[in-house]
Amino acid sequence: MVGNAYTRAVQNYKQEAVLTMSPGEIVIALFDECIKMLLYTQEHIKNKNIQGKSDCLKKAIKIIEYMTASLDMKYPISSELENLYEYYIWEMRNVNLHNDIQKCGDLISMITEIRDGFKGANAEVAKSH
Repeated sequence: MVGNAYTRAVQNYKQEAVLTMSPGEIVIALFDECIKMLLYTQEHIKNKNIQGKSDCLKKAIKIIEYMTASLDMKYPISSELENLYEYYIWEMRNVNLHNDIQKCGDLISMITEIRDGFKGANAEVAKSH
């Protein structure tokens, strides 16, 4: 009973936190979650946990698919991001097929780099307001 109340409280807190985030903060949080899933993927590959690897990669792919669907194509950078996100998905599928820890690490580096770029841009936007 107490566990259920705690779980509901945590879910409510997370929901409220998302509702108060700026769009930039949401993008950063999505990248962070994707990176976390890829880090877990590496561990699952090392431990030969095929189901865990597949589950984490599916979550990472869903995050990138959501981000792709959320792009506002009236901005020129959106088509570039769309291509980049498609590349990430392609590479994640290759990681899944080949259990490639190195490629997974490369993806983590690339996604971290773009996440850091969004963090910098978000900080600039926050300073200007």
